[in-house]
Amino acid sequence: MKTIARWAILATILMLAIGCYMIGASTGIFLLIVAGVLLEGAFWFATLRTKKKEPKLL
Repeated sequence: MKTIARWAILATILMLAIGCYMIGASTGIFLLIVAGVLLEGAFWFATLRTKKKEPKLL
């Protein structure tokens, strides 16, 4: 995946997580807070994921 598209998707996921936190906290809807936690987890998982290096053949 292209770098710009990847970071755009990650930024969108992070903004959705923050939005879910804000709306969930102000309205008291626990499901939105859970959705925010899951979205934030997806963001950090994708951000900190390392690529596996394939072994070089002789």
